[in-house]
Amino acid sequence: MFRGSRMTDLKVADWVCWNDVSDDCEDHVGGCGGYITEGMRWEDHHLCGQPHAEALRSEIVKHGIRSTGWQHQFDPGGAPRFSDGSYGRFTFRAWGDLMAAIWATEENKDYHYMAFYM
Repeated sequence: MFRGSRMTDLKVADWVCWNDVSDDCEDHVGGCGGYITEGMRWEDHHLCGQPHAEALRSEIVKHGIRSTGWQHQFDPGGAPRFSDGSYGRFTFRAWGDLMAAIWATEENKDYHYMAFYM
């Protein structure tokens, strides 16, 4: 699906409007969610270890991004575009999962996906 990026080379290139990413774009990471609950960490996330997810996690932590699924979908710069040209497009719940798993690990604090849902 992706263009064979190695994890060490892959980065978030910039942030774009979620609606500018075509619905038929096959080069994206994201999907549905709603399963991260208290006590779960990044290692419990289904994207853990995948190059695009790890690049996104690194960018989120580096810049202290704590946005919601609503912001991911509706802010002009809410969706990540990766250095290989692929995108991150998540549902509200999936973005909540991502953020909850990342920040639960970084802060060693329990989060539920709803903390970042809307």
